[in-house]
Amino acid sequence: AALGLVDTAAAERYRALGAPQGAETARTWIRERIGEQALKIEYTAHNDAWDSMFEALVSYSAETGHCYPTDDVAVDGRSLGRWSRKQRGRQR
Repeated sequence: AALGLVDTAAAERYRALGAPQGAETARTWIRERIGEQALKIEYTAHNDAWDSMFEALVSYSAETGHCYPTDDVAVDGRSLGRWSRKQRGRQR
């Protein structure tokens, strides 16, 4: 509301929805107000980051013979160990 993009009543309705519905409402709002391209930019950035970590894991595996890096192995300031555990957890 401070930026003038959403009136106070709309902001209150959004807050009342909670996290899962609120996230979908936000995507719908962005799509309607700013355009589909705004959603694609965020998605592309996420994919690029994921691809970068995956490539690092493939390289790590080639060097060590396994895909279980420790937390101190970092790629662009992010822990490859934490990232790979998170990906395995999502797969379960």
